[in-house]
Amino acid sequence: MAMPATSGELLVTCDLPEGPRYLAMFTWADGHVQSNENALSFGRALGLLHDAADGFPMGPLRDLALEEAIEMGGDYLGGFVGDNEERAQLQDVLGRIEHQFRTVLSRIPDMGPCHGDAHAGNANIDRDGRVTFFDFDFCCTAPRCFDLATFRWSNELDGTHDETRWTQFLTGYRSVRDLPDVEVDNALLLRPARHLWWLCFWRTHQNSLGVSRFLRDDWVSSGIHRLSEWTDSSGG
Repeated sequence: MAMPATSGELLVTCDLPEGPRYLAMFTWADGHVQSNENALSFGRALGLLHDAADGFPMGPLRDLALEEAIEMGGDYLGGFVGDNEERAQLQDVLGRIEHQFRTVLSRIPDMGPCHGDAHAGNANIDRDGRVTFFDFDFCCTAPRCFDLATFRWSNELDGTHDETRWTQFLTGYRSVRDLPDVEVDNALLLRPARHLWWLCFWRTHQNSLGVSRFLRDDWVSSGIHRLSEWTDSSGG
């Protein structure tokens, strides 16, 4: 739960050298980190989060930087690609991801405030089954299906995905919020874009985060290979 500042506001603007930043403080989240096995409760909680955010003013929220990742993906990742064949593969994949992203936008998806990083590691569940989300660093204005895509992406990334879990997640979400089939299709189309965004984020923040494994060429190569696989399987 958000805690009010001395002014009574829940969201405080901080003027920093790079521009305005927004600060909120939350109470302690009881419980333990969610596992992907709690897909039903996680989906329901995400639906409730989207419902609660419907009335939230979108002004302070940044836009999802997917378009930037697509446009700049070649620059961010190309310098770590080993040969011309792999570079050509990257450009082909980026082109297909852009097409998929445009397809989602053309369907006029449900837009609004999103968590931005809604995977099981960013939520706690207590003994009563109550889910509490945290780590809102990437909270943004985006197609709501991006949050759904993130759950699916995180499952596939760590090798825990199965269709039963995905169905449970969607059932939980639909128990509290309307979710047309086209939005599920949109979520599947956004999986490659979500992975590209993740690759670009770590590449552009590796120095400040101090994570050396993201300096390795083979990490980028495996990421591009996965992008290609997911782009093929997503269609669109």
